[in-house]
Amino acid sequence: MAAGAAVTQAAPALGTAEWLAEFLLSPGPAALAAVLAAVLGLAAAQARIRADRAAAVATRRHTAWLASREREGQERDRRRAQWWESYTWVVERLDGTEDEALGPVLKALAAAADDPVRSALATVTWEQITEPEGAGR
Repeated sequence: MAAGAAVTQAAPALGTAEWLAEFLLSPGPAALAAVLAAVLGLAAAQARIRADRAAAVATRRHTAWLASREREGQERDRRRAQWWESYTWVVERLDGTEDEALGPVLKALAAAADDPVRSALATVTWEQITEPEGAGR
């Protein structure tokens, strides 16, 4: 052999024990493990992102629902306060003379009440002023 001649070795046939032994000693398995780890990491990150987005959407919906309930409660309280102010205004003006003129207001208050207690209160007040003197007293 010549002094600088390259020694070439034939590559083992694919799928043989020699090929497997050579592959396992090469950087190939580490590269495959790195690619597999990257794919698994990407899949885990995407799953976490989807879960976080779903949680954020659910939180926004719940917050919007709570705000809606709060607005409804405030509106209901405002309507009830207005109803009560109207009722007390009518009752303050009852003096025995011309009480019949307040009848339509009491009827409207009875119809506008959103619960049976307030409706009954307006109805009973109306009945008190329309009932003949001494009939039920």
